Amino acid sequence: MGPQPQAPDTCAVELRNVSIGYHGHAILRDIDLAIEPGELVAIVGPSGSGKSSLLRALGGFLDPSSGSLLIDGELVADGQYSVAPEHRRVGFVFQQYALWPHMSVRENVSYPWRTRGVGEMERNRLADELLDQVGLKGLENRSPGSLSGGQQQRVALARGLAGDPKLLLLDEPLSSVDAARRDELQSLISDVVRARHLTTLITTHDQREATALADRIVVLGDGAIAQCASPLELHDNPANGFVARFMGALNVFDIEIVEFRDGRLVARLSHDFGEIIARTSRCDFEERAILVARPEAIRLTSVDGGDQEGIIIRSVLNDGRSEVRIVTSSGVELRAFESGMPTRVAGERVGLVLENCSVLKGE
Repeated sequence: MGPQPQAPDTCAVELRNVSIGYHGHAILRDIDLAIEPGELVAIVGPSGSGKSSLLRALGGFLDPSSGSLLIDGELVADGQYSVAPEHRRVGFVFQQYALWPHMSVRENVSYPWRTRGVGEMERNRLADELLDQVGLKGLENRSPGSLSGGQQQRVALARGLAGDPKLLLLDEPLSSVDAARRDELQSLISDVVRARHLTTLITTHDQREATALADRIVVLGDGAIAQCASPLELHDNPANGFVARFMGALNVFDIEIVEFRDGRLVARLSHDFGEIIARTSRCDFEERAILVARPEAIRLTSVDGGDQEGIIIRSVLNDGRSEVRIVTSSGVELRAFESGMPTRVAGERVGLVLENCSVLKGE
């Protein structure tokens, strides 16, 4: 009998000044990132920002141009040296599943233990346990091609967990799954990796998915880390306008500050003639800045009860709450959220109070 499987453990991950290039084009530049044992970190950013390249470098499928990658304190890659993927104890869940069509579901999942010399009966037993854990009991002998997209994603997740990895990497695992299954699989991923206290990195283009899953979120932009923080910190204190917009802030404006006094900011939009009034605890800038007004912090009042006046453009149901579009008397369009079903009607005049706004350094 070959070596017995090890109990899952966990590890720290470090990227030290890592740059990745491809055919002379810089994909990532000077990435410094430390991930704690058992932490679940989401990597987000627009297409082409380097999310998948970062995961592929950690998995051993892409070598960094410079810098160092360490897993559990061990150097696994730098500009001249690289440990082969099969020797890193890293589970990888690919965006398009990458299941072997000539193997059964059980054979796909048991393969990582097979490469480590675990006997057939034992690796099949372990694979069946994983398949039961991800809700695929009874499908062990099916071919991957006979399964639905959601079921294939579960097989890919089980195979990523096979072989007792120290680190799990998931590359946009839910991008090919229909909306009806996405929340279910999102909960499954969270439950499984947290039960194992497994250090996990997941890439996604969906900020809501990242916010729901992650302990911390790394926002990539233009090949660099724009901000790394908890979901709450990114929501309340984005580092700049790019982060605010990418993380879902709907009212982000380049402004020229007219006046700031007693928590009340009067500003003019830089690319328009519209004026806007907002309430904020601090404003450290004298002229140009960025204003972030969260939709949930915009209060609609009677016309004479607000800081400024607006007219309702429309009100629709969005994720169980009303999304209200308003244009102010000076021509600035805003989006606000109210609880419950839509009750506002187009043409209705309202007062507006923009509370708890953030004022960021201008770009």
